[in-house]
Amino acid sequence: VHFHVIPDFFRDAVKAAGLGPAISTGFPVWNAEAALSVMDDNDIATAILSISQPGVHLGDDRAARLLARRCNEHAAELIERHAGRFGAFAALPLPDVAGTKAELAYALDVLELDGVGLFASYGERFLGDPHFDPVMEVLNERDAVAFVHPNFNPSSRALRLDTPAFVVEFLFDTTRAAVNLILSGALDRFPRIRFILAHAGGTLPFAAWRLAAVPAIDRRFAALPPEKIYGGVKHFWY
Repeated sequence: VHFHVIPDFFRDAVKAAGLGPAISTGFPVWNAEAALSVMDDNDIATAILSISQPGVHLGDDRAARLLARRCNEHAAELIERHAGRFGAFAALPLPDVAGTKAELAYALDVLELDGVGLFASYGERFLGDPHFDPVMEVLNERDAVAFVHPNFNPSSRALRLDTPAFVVEFLFDTTRAAVNLILSGALDRFPRIRFILAHAGGTLPFAAWRLAAVPAIDRRFAALPPEKIYGGVKHFWY
């Protein structure tokens, strides 16, 4: 379920925006034939494609909507061309909520993709922030699968560390989103969304006991029993 597709037009758009992946070498060249070869070598019957960081929103809402649509239609073409080998999580133009709701309907109802790809954070906002509630409502209504992949958060970019972002910052981005989904009550409001956390949940499994101790230490969460927190941790797929 964690298998990135890198269409040429996506790589070109990211480069034109002066952005790139969180590795200095840039995006590798991607094609279906090479992907299928890797899958065959590793006994992978089916791979669910998704767009990786930095995603399709490169600073402009309209451009993000167009790029998301093109990515999703490209994924649908790969699924049709290689029957049974590929599925796809829809690319979404978040943080553009209105554009995302429109693309959700198209990607899930028309293209019939397998779910959606979400980033753990968008700018300073993490999943669980009320800004994303209109999108979560749609996903909840559809019993949707949401694959959560880390983003390169602005706070991580500001750190004076030479450590590659994917080594630790990606893991923390996922952890922060998962914790926020639990403590914000988002999992209670949208219980039918099936969240898959990339990279084994970041550091959430390790931090679960510490998270469950929050109600005893921070009075803001005193009404949240540890069992509820552990239930939230168990809600995710890893």
